[in-house]
Amino acid sequence: RPKELLATFARNLDLVSLSDELFGQVSKSLSSLGLASSPSIQQQLEQECRKRLDQHNRSLDVGAANTGSPWWLLDILECLAGAADECRSSQSGVVPSFWQTTFNALCPVLVGLVSHLTSTEAATLYRSLRHLPPSLVRPEK
Repeated sequence: RPKELLATFARNLDLVSLSDELFGQVSKSLSSLGLASSPSIQQQLEQECRKRLDQHNRSLDVGAANTGSPWWLLDILECLAGAADECRSSQSGVVPSFWQTTFNALCPVLVGLVSHLTSTEAATLYRSLRHLPPSLVRPEK
């Protein structure tokens, strides 16, 4: 990977103007490229995930049907799984700062979607869950 190109990409990336679907794809790509540990990327991911998940939850609260594509939500989960893999292999297991707050906000949304997922979507969900750090996703006793 050309480090200069990745550094320029991380420095100049703006996630605010992306649609939810494109945001999910870009988020997943960021973790695949190992950029989710960049401080500026972490800050953007945390802010945008919080904003988008809040908007999604508000739309459900006002009675909107959950008929939109769940792929952007699954892509965020894949981003978290990729970031967790990256931190295990290169950062002594320390997860990025956006990880826990995003995961906590994403879980209730995913729980509401599970019964509506296609088989492909469900397989993506379970594959991503397997990559998450057990110490961070285990229910509290």
